[in-house]
Amino acid sequence: SSVKALESTKEAITKGRSVLAELADTESEAAIVHSAFYETAMTYRKAVGPPEAYYREAIQYVAYTNLSELSQEERYNIATDLSLAALTGEGVFNFGEVVAAPALQCLEGTELSYLGELLSAGARGDVHG
Repeated sequence: SSVKALESTKEAITKGRSVLAELADTESEAAIVHSAFYETAMTYRKAVGPPEAYYREAIQYVAYTNLSELSQEERYNIATDLSLAALTGEGVFNFGEVVAAPALQCLEGTELSYLGELLSAGARGDVHG
């Protein structure tokens, strides 16, 4: 069942996190391992929530992933989901982290470009726009 699959995914993520801590290099093959781990964790958190947990995993995923290797649709989906998680996640206050993420740039010129503008305003503390 899907509940069992989610539970086994959660267990694998928990076990993998300690192994991942030993691979702290973003400029090597270790980045591939980090990327795959955070992609799994991000996908899991998108399925079960909460938004702030998705946000934490997704921000790590984009840090360790060469986004140019993803399709435009994948980048768009990640940027959208990451933006929404930042805006709705409890305790997410650092919008600058999202604004600095290269993934967010793919929303420019789309019907969701307002998400980037909203996050930028929040990062600047500009409530008047």
